[in-house]
Amino acid sequence: MKKKFFIYSGIFLVVVIAIVFLFVFSGEEETPMDEENGEMDAGISGEENGLTEDREEAEREVRETDNDDRLREEEVIREEDGITYSERDGQIFVYEGEGSKDFGIRRPEEGSFLLYIEGNREEGHFTVTGVHALPTYYGGKSTTHLFVNTSVEYEGTVLDWEGRTNELRIQAEGPWRVEVRPLSMAKKIEANEKIEARGDSVLLLEDEVGEVSVKGGLGEERGGDHFQLVAYNKSREVIAEESGEYEEVLEIPDDTEILQVLSCREWEIEAR
Repeated sequence: MKKKFFIYSGIFLVVVIAIVFLFVFSGEEETPMDEENGEMDAGISGEENGLTEDREEAEREVRETDNDDRLREEEVIREEDGITYSERDGQIFVYEGEGSKDFGIRRPEEGSFLLYIEGNREEGHFTVTGVHALPTYYGGKSTTHLFVNTSVEYEGTVLDWEGRTNELRIQAEGPWRVEVRPLSMAKKIEANEKIEARGDSVLLLEDEVGEVSVKGGLGEERGGDHFQLVAYNKSREVIAEESGEYEEVLEIPDDTEILQVLSCREWEIEAR
């Protein structure tokens, strides 16, 4: 009896060992083909991920570009009350309209700035007046400058030295254009340089200029023959005011940085 027990126990033990051996070593080794297929699958998956990322990036750029274009369009151009407003380089603000209008303006910087104005092709009565509008809780408005007053076609650049104008009042019969420009866009003049021009203009002195040779009242008379030269440093000083042809050498006040020419005719200024 005991002999049979030992025989059966030995057989059972051999079977258990065989089962364990088969269980442990039954995993198949990966073939080279399987490795290659795995690498191909990983490569395809990576490529797909790369293409997806590129596509998402392209779509994002398109969306951002569209948004930028819409923002620029909204910020740069608008039309209101018969006036078209546009903006260039974030520092030139352009207003175009027709007939008499009152409107607020955007200034490029604090302090002095330029107004480039053109209009009155119909040669009616054309005026451009600066207005300083006080906050509503103060009420009221005050005139800053009569920048233009003519009955002929006009094109010129004028100066708001104090920089107080924040509205313009235009009286006109036809189309007109106003550009609010920074003072830095004025014509530059330095020693031994000559500028020839016509009409109202603003000049920036590039270096120390002691005197200027001036000729005014030249060419055809259109709208008058008044000539005025104004120097600006810490104050405003008229250094020449004549009618008709004019020629003289003028001393420039100390610390002058800006010269303003007010003229309907041609003129020449040479710095010395």
